[in-house]
Amino acid sequence: PFAQATPIPSGMLLFALRTGKTVIEHNAFESGDYRNDPYIQSQRLRSVLCLPLQRQGETIGVLYLENRLTGHVFHPGRTELLRQLSGQMAVSLVNADHYESLEEQIKNRTRSLEESLSQVERLKQQQDVDYYLISILLRPLLQNETQAERFDISFLIRQKKRFRFKRWMVEIGGDLCFGADLTLRGRRYSILVNGDGMGKSLQGSGGALVLGSVLKALVERTRLNSVLQDITPADWLLQAMREIHQVF
Repeated sequence: PFAQATPIPSGMLLFALRTGKTVIEHNAFESGDYRNDPYIQSQRLRSVLCLPLQRQGETIGVLYLENRLTGHVFHPGRTELLRQLSGQMAVSLVNADHYESLEEQIKNRTRSLEESLSQVERLKQQQDVDYYLISILLRPLLQNETQAERFDISFLIRQKKRFRFKRWMVEIGGDLCFGADLTLRGRRYSILVNGDGMGKSLQGSGGALVLGSVLKALVERTRLNSVLQDITPADWLLQAMREIHQVF
């Protein structure tokens, strides 16, 4: 498979897949352990990250990121953030095997994540850059998508950390409000979830990101699967809770 794919440092990826260990190179083509790799030399790569994606102790894939211009891009804080997100990435990969109809959506999510990471790499090396990235990722998960006819539903969220990034006032935290509509057995229901991720601003935001991503995936999967639409609300909630408990 590697031979047919876009050229990559296959030795590094195979090591991460085989051992389940994260590989980080801060100056790959000059002094890294894999500096003799033809791809690394031809592209003169500086920063390289191979992060195993694991599900129930089994490595099912690798998150591979590279930077040709700057060394030491993947510092401990950024790497830990990606590691927190890797669990949900692994869940998404497993679900994709069972629901082929979500393939295009997964590609769009992956493309969106790659664009966000590319944006971070172009920003200055400072703490608020990482906070700003979190606020961007959280934003689409805090939307109220309900369209109830008999009553109004609105959200008011005030996160713990508020700060100014360039010309924007942004905030991050573990508070999550989620609202969406589902049709089950021909009747429309509104789903409302209020959560609070434990920990400081960054840790709490990580929990809110994971929970919001799981809820979003559950709703979109149900909308695309007629079998899941033919169950009772109680059964749907039970299945949702089981999947959430598997993630956390």
